[in-house]
Amino acid sequence: MFISFNSKFITKKILFSLIFIFFIFLLVFLILDGYFELKRDLKIYNADAKDIINQRINSLLSETNPLPESLKENLLFISELSSFKKFINEEDSSLNDLEEDFLSLLTQNDVYYQIIFLDSFGNEKIKAVSKDSTFSIALPSELSNQKESDYFKESLKLSRGDFFISRLSLNLENNSLENRGSLENPLYVPIINIATPIFNENNSFKGILLEKIYISYFLNDIKHFQRNNEKIFLVDSEGYYLSNPDADKEFAFSFGNNYNFYNDYPEISKETLTDFKIRDFESNDLVFSFRHIYSNNYSLILISISDKDEINKISSQLMKEYYIFLFFSCFIIFLILIFIFILTFRFNHETIRRYKK
Repeated sequence: MFISFNSKFITKKILFSLIFIFFIFLLVFLILDGYFELKRDLKIYNADAKDIINQRINSLLSETNPLPESLKENLLFISELSSFKKFINEEDSSLNDLEEDFLSLLTQNDVYYQIIFLDSFGNEKIKAVSKDSTFSIALPSELSNQKESDYFKESLKLSRGDFFISRLSLNLENNSLENRGSLENPLYVPIINIATPIFNENNSFKGILLEKIYISYFLNDIKHFQRNNEKIFLVDSEGYYLSNPDADKEFAFSFGNNYNFYNDYPEISKETLTDFKIRDFESNDLVFSFRHIYSNNYSLILISISDKDEINKISSQLMKEYYIFLFFSCFIIFLILIFIFILTFRFNHETIRRYKK
């Protein structure tokens, strides 16, 4: 009788212990499973947030790319015009046909700001100009010598069929910044110069064919792409702003100012920004995304900077939900453990009481 009673006591005690251990393991499992699920959700959300940032900057790049590479083909097309070849190969050729062709090209593509031919000494011989949707040929008195310009000097070093693409800068007329506004409200003209040397049929150097590409539309598109918690800049390899929500910081090199991306964001080095292999960078508070538009003598870099506050808010919400889940899970299991403990205690007490009888 005693052996049977003792065996039942031990069996029930083992059963309660196993149930107790089971719920302890269940609690540990829920904590670990919730923790790893939280880490997975945070990783997925952060990846999704960065993917959205990358998609936006890729979309901006595809929609607003100034495409200087394709514009080189346009310059080649101009050099193959019959009126241009006639002008280059016949010293006494009239300019009328060529001037008409230059004007026609201006009207067909609003990215053209000027089309110019300079002779071998840097003198402007023909200059077609677009201004406020009107197109004209510059008068002889409006032509100048550009032998000191970078595009003329650099083009002299090139072979037939090669091209020079300048940095994106503000247009100069007579060595001064062109201002189409007023002193109080200046309106400067951002351009890219694309030039190629011209040779006649005898392979004699005759001059430089130059396109000045109007780039304001491109810079404006970048500004319109801004949104809350995100800034988008266009900078050159030296870190100078070409497009900035703060217009006063744009083209600082033209005004002797030192507004510069590297100064504003010292966590980004020049080596990082100009490395074509690096497309993303994170600091404690910001997410940077870089895209290089093209590279010739230098590169243009499109930069998206997003505040981590929005990402951190979602991460905090996920962590809050995890802690709530953990609290209630622990609370329920704790109640179950207390219930098991009470049953065990009552069982032990009842067993001892019966044994004493």
